[in-house]
Amino acid sequence: MATPAQQVEAAKSATGLAIDGTRALFGGTRQQGLRAGTSRFLQQGWFVGWKAAMAIYCIVWAAWWDRGEDLDLRIYLATWTHMLATAYFVISLISSLLCMAYLARERPAPVEEGKPKRPPPVKGTRSPVPCYFRWLQHISWVLTCISSMVVLSVFWMTIYESDVPVTSVYVGSTILALLMLVDQFLIATEMKFKYAWLGLYFFVVYIFYNVIYYYEHNVEDRVTFEVFDWDERPGRACLWVFLILAFGVPGFTALHVFVYRLRERMYTSYKHNLEVIEEPAPKTEKEEKKEAKEKEKEEKKEEKKEAKEKEKDKKKEKKEKKKEDPPPAVVDAPPLLAPAALGGGMALAAAPPPQVQQGGYYYPGYPPPPMAYPGPPPTGPPVAPPGSKREKVKHGVEMMQQMGLM
Repeated sequence: MATPAQQVEAAKSATGLAIDGTRALFGGTRQQGLRAGTSRFLQQGWFVGWKAAMAIYCIVWAAWWDRGEDLDLRIYLATWTHMLATAYFVISLISSLLCMAYLARERPAPVEEGKPKRPPPVKGTRSPVPCYFRWLQHISWVLTCISSMVVLSVFWMTIYESDVPVTSVYVGSTILALLMLVDQFLIATEMKFKYAWLGLYFFVVYIFYNVIYYYEHNVEDRVTFEVFDWDERPGRACLWVFLILAFGVPGFTALHVFVYRLRERMYTSYKHNLEVIEEPAPKTEKEEKKEAKEKEKEEKKEEKKEAKEKEKDKKKEKKEKKKEDPPPAVVDAPPLLAPAALGGGMALAAAPPPQVQQGGYYYPGYPPPPMAYPGPPPTGPPVAPPGSKREKVKHGVEMMQQMGLM
């Protein structure tokens, strides 16, 4: 008996499996869904128009191409191929419409000032096309691509007769293969060589159906194709079956793979103005190392440029400072004035070294101390005020006489 905790865990695991299955059926990534419903070279509106035209063409041929033919067309490989093509183009038309609505909804609208921009879709968001829808489209597309080329080759190699009037069956068998090649060049779906196994299964089923129909229906014209005459020419029929399975299916798959690769190379070379719907391929170690080295070189170059710019700015600042603050001009200082030793007057002479003298002393720039004169004030003729030009000349003459120069 399971405990309550074990029952809860079992219920959670079952719920998780159910959710995963639902996601696998209805989900898928954004990139997968867009590849199913967009074109490499056409804008989405033109691509929807192409799919709509092809869907209408296939529906009209499927409804009216047996008019005027007294045959049971359900037994022919061309009929099977045309029904697959009708299913493919109808499903792909719906997928392209879903992608068109998705792209219109996710297209960034004009952003007003002051409002944040809408962030781009997150990688791995839900696909615009359901997963089961994409699988139906993918299977019908691969089978139509291969089968249409097989029908075209068998028709022109064994059935076509120049003296027989052209019928709707002839036209439908020829045009469909060419239309599938054009569609392969326009779509964005990935084509791989391993998809040939779908074509092998399809032709094995058809061959069994052909053999059973041949022996079960007692009618005059039991041969669906002239090459599949299992009664009169069984060896020839087996040879054709071998050629179709061994060479036809792989060869025509390789042809469509070649067209797919050519389309992708042209797309990557010329970069049409469409939304990029491929996820970037993972980078190798060599590419990552190269990118790291390039980034380091760019960073070093930027650092050198910044250092040079800083040096230039410093030099400019120094030059501007020199212009703004010129050096101070050199001014000759006036001679120091010393008090006269005699008469209490002032004389022009070099100042003696600093020492206490009668009458005091001073230097330029400092306030002169009060002058002291011993004894009573001098008598006689008036003396010129000290500092006048006459007084300076008089004292100069006296000093020169005392020094014996006169």
